[in-house]
Amino acid sequence: MRLAQFLTRYARALLFLTMIACLFGVFSIRTVPTAIFPQLDIPRIKIMADYGDMPPGRVTVEVTKPLEQALSSVPQIRRIRSVTSRGSAELTADFQWGTPMLQTLNLANTNLAEVRATLPAGVVLRTQLMRPTVFPILGLSLTSAQSDLSALHDYANYTLRPELTKLEGVSEVRLVGGHAREYAVRLDPSRLRAHGLSVTQVEESIKASNTVSAVGQFDERYHRFAVLSVNQASGPEGIAGVVVAAKNQTAITVGDLGTVTRSFTPENVAVTAAGTEAVLVNVLRQPDGNTMSIARDVRATLARLKGSLPAGTKVEYFYDQADLVQEAVSSVGEAILIGGALAAFVLILFLGNFRSAAVVLTVIPASLLITLGLLSLLGQTINIMTMGALAVALGLVVDDAIVVVENIYRHLQDGLPTQEAVTQALKEIGPAMVASSLSTIVTFIPLTLLSGITGQFFGPLALTIVLTLTVSLLLAITIAPILAAHWLRTSSTGGSKESQGKLMQLVGNLYGRVLTTVLHNKTAFFFLLVPVLFGVYVLFTRLETGFMPAMDEGGFVLDYKMPPGTSLAETSRVCRQIETRLLETPEVQAYSRRSGAALGFHLTYPHDGDFLVRLKPRAQRKRGVDAVMDDLRDKIHEEVPGIEIEFIQILKDLIGDLAGAPEPVEVRIYGDDIKKLQALAPEVGKRVSSVKGVVDEFDGITKSGPEIELKVDKAKAAAMGMTPESVSAAVNTALYGDVVTTLIQNGERQVPVRVWSQAGRQRSLSDLQELLVVTPSGDSVPLVTLASVERTVGSTETERQGLRPMVAVTAQISGRDLGSVIEDVKIQLKKLNLPPGYIIEYGGLYESQQESFKQLLLILGIVILLVFLVMLFYFRSFEEPTALFGAAIASLSGVVLALTITHTPLNIGSITGAIMIIGIVTENGIFLFDYTRQLALRESLAALSLDELLVYAGKVRLRPKLMTILTAILTLFPLALGIGAGAELQRPLAIAVIGGLSMSTLFTLILAPALYSALKGKRG
Repeated sequence: MRLAQFLTRYARALLFLTMIACLFGVFSIRTVPTAIFPQLDIPRIKIMADYGDMPPGRVTVEVTKPLEQALSSVPQIRRIRSVTSRGSAELTADFQWGTPMLQTLNLANTNLAEVRATLPAGVVLRTQLMRPTVFPILGLSLTSAQSDLSALHDYANYTLRPELTKLEGVSEVRLVGGHAREYAVRLDPSRLRAHGLSVTQVEESIKASNTVSAVGQFDERYHRFAVLSVNQASGPEGIAGVVVAAKNQTAITVGDLGTVTRSFTPENVAVTAAGTEAVLVNVLRQPDGNTMSIARDVRATLARLKGSLPAGTKVEYFYDQADLVQEAVSSVGEAILIGGALAAFVLILFLGNFRSAAVVLTVIPASLLITLGLLSLLGQTINIMTMGALAVALGLVVDDAIVVVENIYRHLQDGLPTQEAVTQALKEIGPAMVASSLSTIVTFIPLTLLSGITGQFFGPLALTIVLTLTVSLLLAITIAPILAAHWLRTSSTGGSKESQGKLMQLVGNLYGRVLTTVLHNKTAFFFLLVPVLFGVYVLFTRLETGFMPAMDEGGFVLDYKMPPGTSLAETSRVCRQIETRLLETPEVQAYSRRSGAALGFHLTYPHDGDFLVRLKPRAQRKRGVDAVMDDLRDKIHEEVPGIEIEFIQILKDLIGDLAGAPEPVEVRIYGDDIKKLQALAPEVGKRVSSVKGVVDEFDGITKSGPEIELKVDKAKAAAMGMTPESVSAAVNTALYGDVVTTLIQNGERQVPVRVWSQAGRQRSLSDLQELLVVTPSGDSVPLVTLASVERTVGSTETERQGLRPMVAVTAQISGRDLGSVIEDVKIQLKKLNLPPGYIIEYGGLYESQQESFKQLLLILGIVILLVFLVMLFYFRSFEEPTALFGAAIASLSGVVLALTITHTPLNIGSITGAIMIIGIVTENGIFLFDYTRQLALRESLAALSLDELLVYAGKVRLRPKLMTILTAILTLFPLALGIGAGAELQRPLAIAVIGGLSMSTLFTLILAPALYSALKGKRG
């Protein structure tokens, strides 16, 4: 049964089936999770080890190295990197892309469990599988001029957190800042001495007074009763009444030895929002959570809880990923609508027929809706990449429908009855259409195999385009003919010359003369092309290079570091100057500030932290995010001396942290002596910062600041009945307090009880030396009699990678491309004399860029092979594929010209667009050569030479060729403008494709026939 007969017989069934598939697509839009990016499966595990206050050297030997050895035996391990500081070690283990990470996490935990027994006592390990969902999608601040921070913290912890956690799709709600309530027991050393009691006795008494234990059970009158011993303090009065000892038949209580008051947990973190102390609430989503739904539910919950907020509380969103998702999806959706409207305009312009446009405009949304349904079945989400893929595929979808409708319409204009016109059109182009679509589809299939962060982003894009093109092909050869048979009507003109209109006749005649001239002078034409293509190659070598396409996220992170050792209070004071600048910046909508804490997973100190800044919507600000960051950077450097800052957009920072390449510029120095490495780092940093375009340079050396070391004299301590550990514990109780128990209040609220052995904090070295340490006998002796107390310069973080010591010098880039900056950095560092055995490597985004470019070069080779095979199978000869590939390669010159004119760097997006050109150009050329072959079989044209047949076929195929090229360019044009976050990410790809398509018109219609004629020879 022929295809046309099949369509006629089953038209109603096919239309009904298509309608059902479209309805499923509509349903999928409402149910498929929406996120900013595709599901990113990052093969990375982070391990955090806490080892008290041990010095970095000891932590490295006793903790870091054993953990590195344990991780190195986990299968598929690719890289181990560690950062060791005083009392802490942070390790990141990167695995091969595609590794099953849940299974690998279990294997890593097994290895860590085996080595845990060999680690020193007191080491605490935490492991975390790095995913985008470990970072918040929503951040809000609670501030109040009437309620204190303890009330805000209680509300956020006991009311808001449970309400938000139970929302669908929410995995965790994290709180930062505020005052957590606790009870402070401040002991008076003189009273302890008078009663002959020690701090330890007081702590044990308080702990023993707050217990609940089962002591037995008994039966009575058919019931069993459990007997509980309940000894729970209920508040300050209860704690003060706890009996510590009894002397002379008189109870000595905690209240007799000191005071018990309501207090707050000691502050190690300072948090503000809009210049006011605040509590920050960060909402994290589950891997399959819907960002948009979660944001809506959070807002609805806050609206419902508005009446229960503490007095004067103001809730403000300092980060909302849903806004970016909405903007990105909307911008791409608008690009699709605008592209569809422009495609309709082209159809009407060329065919002068609204019904033909209606057929095509019916196939376009059907293809997109069915594709969304298939994406839902495959577990994909609606995100920037999948929506961008639909916008990119729109021009190719239009191609399929245009070719079918134009061919049917042309036969109708030639006077054929409707059914016969459909039959003849499908007979002419059906096989060629399948081959041409396959040549485009196989262009994208290898892109789904990309690994690394590139594959995580562009794999879903390629998959979406493959699905869209497959659906488009099926609808173009089934639904489009059915609709055309019912909708298209035209009067018979009885001649092919008149059927294409006067304008197309003029264009066709001009094209025919040009092609005839070229075919008669092929050698001269080829020679003329050589210098042109060589000039394009020269431009190619001068293209800027980057990694991922740039995007204005509408917010950024401002990381800062004060000089090592700066107190939390001083850090906050300086940061308030930065806050003033933020409040004066008209583009800033909201922000939050953390000191002593940070957004990501890394070690922090009181002298560092970050700002998370949210900008106003794009329509309400005149400057882009890069301009705002550059302006603030200059002002802060000028007005706030002594602080190191770094600006980076939020999601860019997130992706960099997850992929292990957070900075564009990273110079790694390897060697065996960490001190030599730390001496080299400042010189390397100086040379890096001298390169134009480098900003926010960091030499990789992180110091904890000045420290005070206690060295306990074991003999003197023993004489007092103490050990070094008990002396250290006594100092800890004096300086930081000791949490001895927790009271349960109001059902589930936990309030710690912290014991202080001194009435006030020590504020100088002499105060610390004179600190009274209570011995087990109840006597008090100055600390200096038990230990030496000395100032030291503090410790420095040590970094290792590949089991070797390493220092990484990093920097951001502003106003220049990644490739040229790295080349200049390399020139600067060539002049550096390294000690024997020391080497330099380049990491960061540059390393990721180079890995991705190598993969894409391999993908390009595979694409060329696959497309060539498709054409070889179809034409069964080498001449047609070779000629079309010559045209496709030459069309890449359009990509280079477009990137050069628009100052767009050669990055992952633009290279992907260049690869697409190979398939698109060959797709269009297949119709030309296939029709030429069909003409050669007609008896009426047997006398024509091959060149004459090529001219004849070219003139017939000119209109659909121009229509498909023009519609593809116009549908991509909104993306090329880069209006909106989603369109920005697809802009380099769209520019590359538009440039390639523009030149492909010349090369497919002129160069390909010339090459084919030269290869095939004249027809006898």
